[in-house]
Amino acid sequence: IQPSLWSKEDVIHWLRWAEKEYSLRPTDESKFEMNGKALCILTKDDFRHRAPSS
Repeated sequence: IQPSLWSKEDVIHWLRWAEKEYSLRPTDESKFEMNGKALCILTKDDFRHRAPSS
């Protein structure tokens, strides 16, 4: 499924996967309460603001 079609739950699932896959610090889920379309339009700076340890 394309990321732009992800639900809010899919976005959180992907965040948890990325944390494990890349040994990242846990991310505050409340900063990613968005669907895949919203996730895809985040800029790099937007993402880093939400996940500073990434």
